[in-house]
Amino acid sequence: MIYSLSTSLLLLTILVLVLVIRSGVRSLITMILIPFLLFNIGFSWYIVNDLWGRPRMGLPESEVQFLNHSVAKPWIYIVVKDPDKEEPEFRKIPYTKDNEKKLSDAKAKTKNGQRVKIKEQQIDDNTAEIKLYDWNHLESMAKDQP
Repeated sequence: MIYSLSTSLLLLTILVLVLVIRSGVRSLITMILIPFLLFNIGFSWYIVNDLWGRPRMGLPESEVQFLNHSVAKPWIYIVVKDPDKEEPEFRKIPYTKDNEKKLSDAKAKTKNGQRVKIKEQQIDDNTAEIKLYDWNHLESMAKDQP
């Protein structure tokens, strides 16, 4: 959808610019129209890139709740929820078969209603391993006190 919007706007702008230049009209409208259309192309490109968002590298140092993941080699994109923040975060980690298997198991658990916590463990400078475990949310939430 975003690709078709961007492509159609670019084609429309090019068509209008070619027609205005070929018509040979040297008026105030031409002087206003060309910069306006070029500005719209640049601004649209900025907005489209902003809508896509950019993931942050790695996982937070604290434990976070796993929500979802998607594999696109050489990266695994993960959506996590930090308990201290209101909104989920978009993260990416390097792809490994082990991480993909762990995250697939976590995804199956979350579909069954089990909440899963995730934490990154640094092995060395270039590699990291993720650790997943089931979160018993009843233990960590406040209990009714008489």
